[in-house]
Amino acid sequence: MRYKKALSWCVALAVFFPVHRVPCYGGERWKPILDVAVRDDQVYVATVEKGGLYSLEGGRWESLGGTLPSSNLFSLRISPKGHLFLSTYDEALFSMDRGRSWTSLKGGGNVKEFFFTSQGTYLLVDWHRGILRYDGTSSKSKEVKVEGGDFPVTGFSEGPGGSLWASTFGGGMLRSDDDGSTWSPFNSGLDNLFVLSMVWSDTGVLYVGTMEGGVFALGDGEWDKVDGLPYRSVVQAMAYSRGILFAGTLGGVFARTDGGDWISFPLQEGEDVSVRSIAPYRDGVLVGTGEKGLFYVDWDSRSSKAVMMSDSVVSMSLGDDGVWALTRSGKLFSSVDGVSWSDLTSLPGGSYGSLLRHANVAVVGGIGKVYTSHDKAWTGRPLPLREGQGGSAMVVDSDGAFIAALSRGGVFRSIDWGVSWSEIESVDGRYIYSVVSRGKTVAIGTDRGFAVSKDGGRTWENRYIVYGVTSLAIDEKGYLWAASRNGLWRWDLEGLELDTPAIDGFEWSPFNYFTDIFSGKEGSVMGLLRGELVRLSPVSGRYLLERSSLSNNDGILASLSLSDRILISTGRGFYSSVDGGLNWVSIGLPVGIIGR
Repeated sequence: MRYKKALSWCVALAVFFPVHRVPCYGGERWKPILDVAVRDDQVYVATVEKGGLYSLEGGRWESLGGTLPSSNLFSLRISPKGHLFLSTYDEALFSMDRGRSWTSLKGGGNVKEFFFTSQGTYLLVDWHRGILRYDGTSSKSKEVKVEGGDFPVTGFSEGPGGSLWASTFGGGMLRSDDDGSTWSPFNSGLDNLFVLSMVWSDTGVLYVGTMEGGVFALGDGEWDKVDGLPYRSVVQAMAYSRGILFAGTLGGVFARTDGGDWISFPLQEGEDVSVRSIAPYRDGVLVGTGEKGLFYVDWDSRSSKAVMMSDSVVSMSLGDDGVWALTRSGKLFSSVDGVSWSDLTSLPGGSYGSLLRHANVAVVGGIGKVYTSHDKAWTGRPLPLREGQGGSAMVVDSDGAFIAALSRGGVFRSIDWGVSWSEIESVDGRYIYSVVSRGKTVAIGTDRGFAVSKDGGRTWENRYIVYGVTSLAIDEKGYLWAASRNGLWRWDLEGLELDTPAIDGFEWSPFNYFTDIFSGKEGSVMGLLRGELVRLSPVSGRYLLERSSLSNNDGILASLSLSDRILISTGRGFYSSVDGGLNWVSIGLPVGIIGR
């Protein structure tokens, strides 16, 4: 078994073949949200981070960003046919299979906005060239004429009669009646020309949100101010659903019926929340914010609820009845094949980091304590901590004994299936980052290096490495691997000295080093290199670095090698590989729900 702790009390775990890392306590949190899009009850959420693309369908969150190029995202749009278009800072991408695979569009990373007209034309906003128009007859854009000056375009929309509209920052609204070939200003009555958002009502009224000017509505060829919002409201996002107009501002969400008064929907009690995106969803709307995450706003109940990301899987364990997976909040799931998962049980509220099954005993490591179950009941037992010790317990099995190591110091051993624990004082290190075991061998990575026991935790030998060891793995050939900021090390457990394995395609530098490692198949070792998952395959006494399809990873929380596949969990997703770790597909657990 192997466990790993991230820096600043963020802990990771693993069990030989399983590997886990818990980056922080308190559950998953959304990065600043760029866009929320919904089609056929499937939700897509794009965030500012590299690979920050997620989908929710059938109560399951999945990460779609693990195989995206490593670049920050900028915008997400869905075509009428359900194709996804994604702008990054380096390139524009599209997917025809709900985000499972992506194709790069030519033109680099200058694309800000996509829009698809009912005539089959699609419009782009290029940061440097402005509006680009493609009608499908050529791969080159058609000429577009824009009257009224050169202003940044913030969005497109199509009216009920086929007219096209473009909002601009400084130039107000543009209208086109020839499928986007020519554009003219349409600003009579529009007192604020800095337009950030727009939406059509079911009755054919166009609403626009402005920079510090509130909302305007188009009626009878003139723009009219929709009064009632707070003074100088910045309306960044709008949506219309079931006769209700929703406006997202720097101060939260407001909504009104046609002709009614604005009603405020607090997303965080006593706090202003910057709303960036709103999308109709079921009987309400989904609201994406800059710093506070994702919310569901329900008009009928006049309420809002946080939409949580799925718990990350922090540990996995294989037993006679299949695979168990543990999430950070204590949800347990089971699977026979590692593909289809079902809800098993939930542990008492808390934060958890490790899962171990030995014979008919299940052990879960929590904050400063260990939970054991000999049947369906769980019993929590505090570890005998001294002052200064604490953190999440990383529990491994070695030669019939359980070893529990805590992230903020403290190593303990139990020989009675976790009922009582005695402290091991011979492991040198104030902070513990990683634990791995195989048979009688246990290794613990610390801020001083690593400690090894070859007799089930009875006696220990300390090895010292500058900067300490943040991740450990034992490969199928019995080598112990140690990852540090100053290199990647390998040790023959039979007694040879530490060496630096020769790796073709890799050169260490202070900016290029492995952060997480775990054992792969056929003697290989998997590892994270600047967020990209790579495989080190043994070839003629050396190792060949092979790049996988999985990138944009901030850490490996858990891994498990089955007979036909490898499972891993990251801070963003849960993935499976059937070719030894080169190609990965996202899988989901039934834990994506709306609620606080």
